[in-house]
Amino acid sequence: KIEGPGGETICCQGEVQIHHFLILKYNDESNAHHHYEFFRSHLRSSYETALDSNLDFMLEKRMKVFDELGSVPVLLSLLILCLSSQDSGEENVNLPEDIYELYIFAINGVLKRETAGN
Repeated sequence: KIEGPGGETICCQGEVQIHHFLILKYNDESNAHHHYEFFRSHLRSSYETALDSNLDFMLEKRMKVFDELGSVPVLLSLLILCLSSQDSGEENVNLPEDIYELYIFAINGVLKRETAGN
C-alpha cells in the first residue's frame, strides 16, 4: 500500500515468478500451472478481503487438501460428487477447504440430487 498525492491509500499487487529452464519445460509439458491458476482464479474475488494478506497460506492449505483428496480414491469420488452436484451455470465453484467440508458438500449434493425429483 502506498499513499497517493491526495493522501488516499493506493493498493497495488504484483507477482514475479522465476523458473529454472528444466522446471519451466516440465511445467509446460505437464500443464502443471493450470491447476495452480484454477485455484487462484477461485480465490481472486477475495483478494481485497482478509485473504489479501493470507493468500499464499490459503492456497497452500487448499493444495494440501487436494493432494490428500487425489491420493485417496473415496475422497476423490466425494469431490467429484460435490462438483457434479453444483449448478453448471455458477461462475464460482464451491471447493471444500478441508475433509470435513468435503463430507458436508457431498452429503448436501446427495440430498440435492435425491430431492430434485420431488
